Amino acid sequence: MGRAKSAAQKLGTRAASTGVLCLLPVAIGIASSVQACGGDCTDLGCAPGAEVVFSQALDDSATYVVNVVADGEPITCEVNLRESYLCSELEFFVTGSEVTVTNSGARLPNAGFAGLLVRGNPRDLQVEILRADQRLGSASSALEYHGVEVNGAGCGECRLATLRVDVSP
Repeated sequence: MGRAKSAAQKLGTRAASTGVLCLLPVAIGIASSVQACGGDCTDLGCAPGAEVVFSQALDDSATYVVNVVADGEPITCEVNLRESYLCSELEFFVTGSEVTVTNSGARLPNAGFAGLLVRGNPRDLQVEILRADQRLGSASSALEYHGVEVNGAGCGECRLATLRVDVSP
């Protein structure tokens, strides 16, 4: 059975104006690295924030309304990941058939709209996912952040938290 690859072992690319985060496998030796802190550090960077992971992937061709309240500040986005959508405040996780985990180590469900990243470090987070005015799932929590060395040991920590949302397509 194959091992899950962490997002630090994958190349995360984001379409310039869409905010869609597509996690793609990186062949050994392709990810660039720099010498820092006495060891090799990757150039993956850090996207600090709250990773919202769905219990199962949603159809990435459907249109959803994503309601987020981060520390009392509401964000509402209409999302269709195959078309245009109205959201610049969030990044969305879209997966294929390969096992994928986030930078914090949370496994993403395969094949579809699998979750999102709320940028920054909100302490309190509420998330609701709707399709055609039907609630597919929601969750809220006071978040606990942990330092994760996504670029390698001794290369600096990225502050991340994870919120799981049970969804029913």
